Amino acid sequence: MVLKYSEETIDEIISSKEFLNCFEENYNNEKKKSLIVFLNNIETNKKYYKLGIQKSKRFRRNENSDTLMIKNINSLLNKITFDNYDKICSEIQPLIKKHTLSYILENIIEKSLLHHIYIELYVQFINKIKESFNIKDILNKELTKKYNSLINEKIEGNTYDDLCKKNNNLDKLSGLTILISYLEKDNTIICNSEKIINELMNEINYDNLEYIYKMITCLFNIFKINKDLVKIYSDKLNEIKNNKINSKIKFKIMDIFDI
Repeated sequence: MVLKYSEETIDEIISSKEFLNCFEENYNNEKKKSLIVFLNNIETNKKYYKLGIQKSKRFRRNENSDTLMIKNINSLLNKITFDNYDKICSEIQPLIKKHTLSYILENIIEKSLLHHIYIELYVQFINKIKESFNIKDILNKELTKKYNSLINEKIEGNTYDDLCKKNNNLDKLSGLTILISYLEKDNTIICNSEKIINELMNEINYDNLEYIYKMITCLFNIFKINKDLVKIYSDKLNEIKNNKINSKIKFKIMDIFDI
């Protein structure tokens, strides 16, 4: 038998004195850290909104309210443009529930990796959500999880498929850096840009100039939004510019200095 609890019941249980006392007695700091890491790394079911789709007319499954809500939000986010932003935003906001925030924010992040042109709209929408919900911890968790996934994905080899995967990874990282930079500028998230800049600069491999160019493009995205950081990293940028690189990379670095 599977027990089901409502969101209100779960909140009541985990905030009760009995639960909190038991938790404190049985979990030391190390165990708490392990539990947090475990919970933060649970993968969201990205196809949750498809659970109600019928593949056969012989079997009928009733769609619950969450499934319908997530399908509607995903559909509306796919339609968002500069022309219809206000209308789409007004349609989505009443649908959002606290227990689905993690899925919605993860969905927005995924779209930002692919549709860079709409990132400013996604940031505006995230800030709209922030007006009604406390999303700071959830948003930071989802951004950190996605960033670690991209930066730690080691793709070895120099085959055509390997190069395509590396370029695709950098394209996604480029979108994520833009999203993070805008969110930092709006004070929506804690500072991550300097960490990202340091890690990207440490990944430089002068045997792959195309990879360096895309990495410099990621840095350009950050510096364009956080202009004060250019001075901090000017020496390192000059070091890269004076190395054995092609003119395309040098011009991109000069673009950073001209910001």
